[in-house]
Amino acid sequence: MVTIPGCGFELERQPEDSEVSSGKPVRLGCGNIPPAAVVRWNRDGMGVQLSSRVYVEDGDLVITRAMKEDAGRYICSVVNITTGTSFSSKPAILTVNYRPRSTALDKRMNWSPSYLPPNTEIYSTQNFFSLPKPTWAGLTRVSSKPFY
Repeated sequence: MVTIPGCGFELERQPEDSEVSSGKPVRLGCGNIPPAAVVRWNRDGMGVQLSSRVYVEDGDLVITRAMKEDAGRYICSVVNITTGTSFSSKPAILTVNYRPRSTALDKRMNWSPSYLPPNTEIYSTQNFFSLPKPTWAGLTRVSSKPFY
């Protein structure tokens, strides 16, 4: 529990680092905000755009279907509307894992990772926070089942 100096209330929890697969729901906690407070969420220093897919519920940020664009550094800010005092939570990193689409290597080699023979090595160098498409540089396939 975090006591917010000068605000007259406490936060029962702060957001924590989370990892989610693309398309799955995720909830970042900043919950049990008192009625005299307003919650604002920021991602990477910018206000979070709320929608039917991304909304605030009881102070928590709820993402119903995570997308790779949702990955980033989130901060919950609480403002006491009576006193005007505010508090910002510690940052929480949201990582969204997703299956990369076809890459330049896929097109040059005219193959798809789902059709590789067993024990073929390929590595994905994709950073989940970067926007460029991933590249394949090795991952060992140990069965004849498709990757997807």
